[in-house]
Amino acid sequence: MSKLPPAALAALITTVEDADPAEKPGSERRSRSSSLDEFAPQSPMRTFMPTPAAGHSVIVGIAGGTGSGKSTIVAAISEALKGAKMCCLCHDFYYKDISHLSLEERAATNFDHPSSLDTELMVQHLKQLRQGMPVEVPQYDFATHARRKETTLMQPARVILVDGILVLTSAELRELMDIKIFVDTEADIRFIRRLRRDISERGRTVDSCMQQYMQTVKPMHSQFVEPSKAWADVIIPMGLNTVALDMVLARLKEFLGESPVRAGTGAAAGGSAAGGGQVRGRVPSLDLAEQPGEPETQT
Repeated sequence: MSKLPPAALAALITTVEDADPAEKPGSERRSRSSSLDEFAPQSPMRTFMPTPAAGHSVIVGIAGGTGSGKSTIVAAISEALKGAKMCCLCHDFYYKDISHLSLEERAATNFDHPSSLDTELMVQHLKQLRQGMPVEVPQYDFATHARRKETTLMQPARVILVDGILVLTSAELRELMDIKIFVDTEADIRFIRRLRRDISERGRTVDSCMQQYMQTVKPMHSQFVEPSKAWADVIIPMGLNTVALDMVLARLKEFLGESPVRAGTGAAAGGSAAGGGQVRGRVPSLDLAEQPGEPETQT
């Protein structure tokens, strides 16, 4: 193999060094095509976790596919920080009101598409909470696929958790988040959890569950949910991973001015989170059933 002339080698080095820093891992502007994350095995836990700015509420976004274990992460953070003032906004609260449609038309709606959600209202509420103002959170009836007249008063808090399969697809929501988490669980595990939930809790048949999964859930996951993983600061594999949770809790404790706590048997959170590399964490045994505390969701 012939060697490059010195002049050509110098030009090549200059080109690489002058590359757009926005394309480097950890940048908010990096594109999905430039990321190698989708080709990496699920077990590595990626961390590009920033330090939340002092003086305002910290907003933690938690995304991932249906049945991935997002609500388990929410419950674990809430339990570990139960002494702190916290609140949780679920994206599912903000499904658009389609009560003007017939019940059949509502049932046929694609609830896995971003257009089915009133994300603009959620952004407005998050801004108000961060400014110390209470908000009236909408309530959604999943049986009738319509927004209820009643609302829930939510008070501002030091830590605001934002949960939903599509919360990382919105640039407006991402800009408000101090820490962005993606719960990355295998598709077959997520499908089994969803199937059991819909049959036992919603009275659906196996055929109807499979039809909805193939027609909307799976394609929308591939089109919107999975690509949003590229925006995450932390990717937690297989639902609840104690090493990843330790790191998130340590950063939140730092923000709250408290000593870090451990979520379980994982290693203590330390400088590895700030280094922007990949850390292999202990993956707990998988529970195919719905995780405790999983709320009623449309998808």
